[in-house]
Amino acid sequence: MPKRKKEDGAKEKVKYKGVIKRGIGRFQAYIYIDGKMQNIGMFEIPKKAARAYDRAAIQAGRPTTKLNFQDKVPIDYKPKRKKLLSTNTIGYRGVCKNGTKFKAQIQIGDNYRFIGNFGTTKEAAIAWDLAAIQAKRPISELNFPDINKLDTSTSTKTKEKKKVSIKKKRKTTKTTLSTTTKSSSSSSSSCSLDTLANLVSAVPRRRRMTNL
Repeated sequence: MPKRKKEDGAKEKVKYKGVIKRGIGRFQAYIYIDGKMQNIGMFEIPKKAARAYDRAAIQAGRPTTKLNFQDKVPIDYKPKRKKLLSTNTIGYRGVCKNGTKFKAQIQIGDNYRFIGNFGTTKEAAIAWDLAAIQAKRPISELNFPDINKLDTSTSTKTKEKKKVSIKKKRKTTKTTLSTTTKSSSSSSSSCSLDTLANLVSAVPRRRRMTNL
């Protein structure tokens, strides 16, 4: 049986975000704001519809990961921070009370991954941000947008420096111990020589026998 042609108003997915193909040579750009779909316009080329969507998304403060052309984003663009749920009483994303501690956990796909328990909400929030960066979450979802991978690498370098300093201290201690051992052995040998010299001097010398 021949394939049934799609009607003129039928929707067809396109590779661009916020773009739907409608009929032949018609591409609709749309965006959801506050849960409501808003029509941006109809275009003959999908790329133009995608650019129109990006302009609307930037005006709405969407994260760059939600755009089609991330290399065209203005340098000074700052996406709006994602609002917390009304049920969040902690004030940080991914943090909840767990007894006397504060638990940080992150959802990746359909699974929740436990990060750890912390003494303060801020420590738990920072731990969540680091996990979110590894999961490639947008900056707008972070508790502290100023935190980034550079900070993480800097802390790693600090840890490496500490390890190196500890190794140097260990080497210095070993060198000091070996030097002390050598000096002690040399001093002990010198002491033994002096002792032998004293003993020898204390022994009465034999008188030489002379021929009468």
